[in-house]
Amino acid sequence: MPSPGLDRREPTDDPRGLVLMLHGGAKSGLNEVGARSASFRRTSAMRNAISRRILGADLSLWLLRFGVRGWNYGSGPEPSPVPDARWALDQAAAAHPGVPVVLLGHSMGARTAVYVADHPAVVGVVAMAPWLEPQDPVDTLDGRHLIAGHGSRDKITSARMTRAYVDRAESVNIWLERAGCRGDAKWAAAAHVSLPSSVPSLEGTTWEGSGTTFEFLAGNRLTYQYTGGATDTGGAWRQDGRAILIEVNDCYAEYEGRIEGDAITGEYSNEVGGREGWTAHRSSRPPVASGGSR
Repeated sequence: MPSPGLDRREPTDDPRGLVLMLHGGAKSGLNEVGARSASFRRTSAMRNAISRRILGADLSLWLLRFGVRGWNYGSGPEPSPVPDARWALDQAAAAHPGVPVVLLGHSMGARTAVYVADHPAVVGVVAMAPWLEPQDPVDTLDGRHLIAGHGSRDKITSARMTRAYVDRAESVNIWLERAGCRGDAKWAAAAHVSLPSSVPSLEGTTWEGSGTTFEFLAGNRLTYQYTGGATDTGGAWRQDGRAILIEVNDCYAEYEGRIEGDAITGEYSNEVGGREGWTAHRSSRPPVASGGSR
């Protein structure tokens, strides 16, 4: 069985706390999590976006890479990522005795977090778009903080299930609901734009760039696929002449650009402060298949 790994970033001074990030995965799968894993890349990008602020607050920032991709319930004494997370927490306690740990998990990583929150070093869990089920424990959160955020338009995991889990957790939780596209002024303005008849629509075309493939579908629907990953359907697009705006995961991330022939050039940004240049080029590849990863 492949072993887990840890990427550790430390502040200049002794840390007063530690953030342990846990990435997503899939319901099943024993293949090793590699650098091309879409779920691992998402959380790595998030880690890079928050790193300066976390380290600047004298906090350590660690990212756990699970050994295998799947949750794999029933294939062992515990779901596959759970012992990996316990191992990482033991490593944190050994490296920084007495330092409090907050688990920051996305999707399957958030589910893993609530299973291991009873570790003595853990003081809280931040669950982003978590994958939670009715059988998942809440007693592990006793005496700890839980912050859960979930977009209502998420097509991969269920905001309703997250709400139900938080209700079960009762006094040990704090509930935060992302405003998503409902609270995004840029997206709201773009929704009222009509395309001039003289400008060709991107509908029915496929574009590739910056490690992502986008397929522009009818009704402003969008599918997107990170290199080596599964295809997600939780996106949308708006076009105003040569200007294009793309949102994924209920406006968690946005791609804004200008179309010039067979190229789009612009900027990518996300809710946690990530921002970088973005380019894409028209592709002749066939439409990607639908699917998703947790």
